[in-house]
Amino acid sequence: MAIFFYLVALLLGTYGVWKLYQQNLKNKSFFRKLGLILIGSYILIAGVFFFVLI
Repeated sequence: MAIFFYLVALLLGTYGVWKLYQQNLKNKSFFRKLGLILIGSYILIAGVFFFVLI
């Protein structure tokens, strides 16, 4: 069940970043930083769920 919520959060986060990216393509350095932060947080959350489920 926790994996389902993680996947939903991942999809919603990715969709939100994609919509922001489509609205403002000129400020690419902001989106690089935002993407790195989101990828890092996704990996952190996945690691926490992985160790909790084991």
